[in-house]
Amino acid sequence: MADKASSDLVIPVPHADSPATNWPKLVCTIAVYCASGMTLTIVNKLAIENFNYPNLLLVMQNSVTVALVLFLNLIPQFRGQVNPLKGDIVKKWIYAVFLFMAMLLSSLMSLRYVTVVTLTVIRNATALVVAAADAAVLGVRISFLTIVSLMGILLGSIVYGSTDINFHALGYFYLFLNVVATSSYQIYVKKLTELRLTAFGMVYYNNVLSIPLFLLLGLIMGEYAGLERILDDIESIDWITIGVSTALGFCLSLSAFMLNLLVTATSLMVINNLNKIAFIVLSEFAYQATLTANSAAGTAIVLISGALYSYVKVVPIDLGAFEHIRYKTLLVAFFALFTGLVYYFFDE
Repeated sequence: MADKASSDLVIPVPHADSPATNWPKLVCTIAVYCASGMTLTIVNKLAIENFNYPNLLLVMQNSVTVALVLFLNLIPQFRGQVNPLKGDIVKKWIYAVFLFMAMLLSSLMSLRYVTVVTLTVIRNATALVVAAADAAVLGVRISFLTIVSLMGILLGSIVYGSTDINFHALGYFYLFLNVVATSSYQIYVKKLTELRLTAFGMVYYNNVLSIPLFLLLGLIMGEYAGLERILDDIESIDWITIGVSTALGFCLSLSAFMLNLLVTATSLMVINNLNKIAFIVLSEFAYQATLTANSAAGTAIVLISGALYSYVKVVPIDLGAFEHIRYKTLLVAFFALFTGLVYYFFDE
């Protein structure tokens, strides 16, 4: 399933570059994708605040995702895309499942302590870790514009974090774990290309293998102690929230699959970045106002830099001779700006 705390981590299907031809279907799919993605994080925050059993909640959400994938596999357009479970593949993929679980659980746990805007902003730091690991481990060359965008993400995150009026150390710790888990997952999966899992296969393996592990983890964490009393204490509104959360996860996953079939990779990138902006605006005005002038500036820097990063990845830009600018000069300018920002925000 897509990460239930963010609509960024949609799983592409093989036909992502097919041009859109059915406009009513396209508009409807985009509307469902954006609406479910924006509201899911807010509903998940409400769910984890009122239902203090994260592993059980993830079991319910992942079970629905497994049912969705198996259902889509029956449709001719998707048939044959789900890889069956095989022992040799499970042995290699199980480490990705552990990272997938850490990614989901840390994201959900962080929502107990931080705002949905904080989650959206700080999660962009994942790009920093992935880019650094790609360069160090896989030998991927990082372009000048990619470095600029990554520096912008880092600076914006620092500005936001230093002025976050709702700062919570434990919440940021879970966010740190989420960034590490998400980055490690993306890097590890890149090294398992020889398994030849389809996008549906990855979703199926992640979710079906994580369900018993989440059940076991819930047992270890004592979530099932007095289960009968727990069920009695859950109010009807909590069940509604859980049900809506699961339904939104279903809608997000389904619309993400459909959207990848209807639009190009570039269009999907634009939709994702515009959706982030709309989500933050919605959260501020309709749910919980948390931004100050400085944190709003940090948010803007992160979103603009994140958009540039994703655009450069999808559409490489040739800067000619400027591409070969000395990176040392860029690093000196970055650290000078970083030092100035630190002095400004912490000297107030």
